[in-house]
This record gives sequence, C-alpha cells and structure tokens, in this order.
Amino acid sequence: MKKRLGKAFLAYALEILSCWAGTSMDVEYLINHGLINERLVLRGEEPSEHLLSSCTYTDGRTLRIPNGSAINFAARDAVGRIIRIASSVNTIPNPLYLTHSGLVINDDPRIIYGILEELIEESTLNGCQPRIAALRLMMLNLSSAYDHILGFQEEVGSDNLYVVPFCLEASGTASQVMGGIMPHVQIRAMHQVVNGYNGNVFVRPLLEGIPAVSTRKFLKEYLGRSYEGIWTILELLRAPIAHNKREETDRVFCSEMVALFYKTYSELSIDNVSNVIPEILGAGAEEHDLLKDIASTDIPLKMLYDFSEEDNCCCCTFSNSMKKCLIL
Repeated sequence: MKKRLGKAFLAYALEILSCWAGTSMDVEYLINHGLINERLVLRGEEPSEHLLSSCTYTDGRTLRIPNGSAINFAARDAVGRIIRIASSVNTIPNPLYLTHSGLVINDDPRIIYGILEELIEESTLNGCQPRIAALRLMMLNLSSAYDHILGFQEEVGSDNLYVVPFCLEASGTASQVMGGIMPHVQIRAMHQVVNGYNGNVFVRPLLEGIPAVSTRKFLKEYLGRSYEGIWTILELLRAPIAHNKREETDRVFCSEMVALFYKTYSELSIDNVSNVIPEILGAGAEEHDLLKDIASTDIPLKMLYDFSEEDNCCCCTFSNSMKKCLIL
C-alpha cells in the first residue's frame, strides 16, 4: 500500500509541476523529424570510428553532432524552477538557465535494439523486474521511431550502418511512474526528446567524437540503472554546493551520469562526478565550464521560452539557509 501511494505521489508531483507557465519567445528551432539523418549511411567505416549525425532544422540549417556530445536542457516547468532555485546557493553563472543534461548517442537503431535485448535477457536471469520493464519501454519507443530501419532483414555490418541521433539521459515521467517504472537511465530517439520537451534545448558538439565502441559499452552498463532514490536524495541535494565527499554511482542523476561518461571515455579529470550539476556542463559557466577543453559552445536545438529574472526572485532569501541545511 505504501509503495502504491509513493508512486502515485511521485507521478502526481511530476505531472502537476509540469504545469508552470513561462514566457514565449519569437524564435523557434525545432528538429524536423523526417530530416534527422535518416538518409546518412556510413559505408566502409569501422563501428569504432567517431560517428557523426546530421540534424536538419526547419529553417534549413544543418548541424553535425559528434558521437558523445552533451545535450543540455532548460525546463519550463516548476521542477526546473525548483532546480534553479536550489542551484542559487552557488555562484556558478547559468545564463541559459540549465536544469538537466544528457548525451547524444549516434548509432544504428538495430544495434541499440540489440543491446536492449541482451540486457533484458541478462536482467531476466538476475530477476531484475523493474529494469526489464524500463528496457522494454525503451524498445517500444525505439520501434515507434525507427520501425522502418528495424525491419531491415540484412545483418548489421560496418558497410550498412544507418546512423541516427539518440538522447541518453537519467530521467522519468509521471506516466512511467504510474506504470511501475521509476526514473532511470533511458535512451530515446533525439527528435522524440527534443520535440516533446517543455523548455529550451541546447547541444554542445564535442571537438572530437567518442568511438562507438565506447558508447555501446556505456549503454550496456548503464541503461535501466535507477535514478537517485529516497535514501540517496541527499547526494542530489548536496551537488550544487559540491559537498558530496564520496563518488556514488550505483544510482545516478542526470549530470552525474554525463560526468561519469566523460570521466571514463575522455581525457577529462573529474574529482567527483557526484558533484557535477547541469550548469557546469554549459559554456555559460565560464571558468567553471567542465567541457571547455573538449566541446564547442551551446547551440540551440529548440528555443521557445525566455526565462526572466523572476525565476531567481526568491533565490537570495533561501540561499544561506539552504547551504546550512545541505552541509550535513
């Protein structure tokens, strides 16, 4: 009974908090579903090469995104506002009002689908039912986006890869929670994530992409892994003031997962990934910018809202008291 009430409360919170209103902007860049790199076929290249995807905007511009690039989000809803207020306890600049982060994974949908199948088989053997449900939902989303590619009968090889962009993120939704799937690390077609996101979206293309063999290894280890839970929530709350003493990755929040990926597969030296927050993954963080040596600046994929100063109107009032509460 307690579990059901807990799920209902979390789902209700996620749903209700998504209703906070923002101010519209005149400019809108939406990725066009039908033009996202589905025509790009890599031939004669090994899967270990640095794969790139090509996103075509509705205004005709094309952006090439190296594999493993960062994708940053500024949420319009109340959840995003709460995150920004919580982050006001530090002095890190956040001009884009970032509240969430993920990774761009470029690969063939058939390969991603195969990884999910393998993970389900392993989870079945280990009796991990919640993870199985999460993985099956990812497969369903993948089928809805790329059924025309998954239907190919030919065996996947280096000469017939259909490379498309995916978004890897640690997150959850009200509908998932009510279906028994708590927030977790999940992968979805990038156009589904960007077009359905309630807020602004930016990508930070890497200067040099991450090999596909590395991103696939990361997917096999982290897909379906749980988000922070009730017993680890202090780790999430301490992150804005960099007060996590230990690096805990059994459960991961969004920017922690991104930092863990870069710590593992790039030359970045990160003392504690559990202290990495979304704003330091954006170029606007200035000297705090974690990716300044490996990525270009933030490029808008979707710009819908102008986050005014009222977002921060009550931050100063609570900053000092929050610091005292979080340093436990």
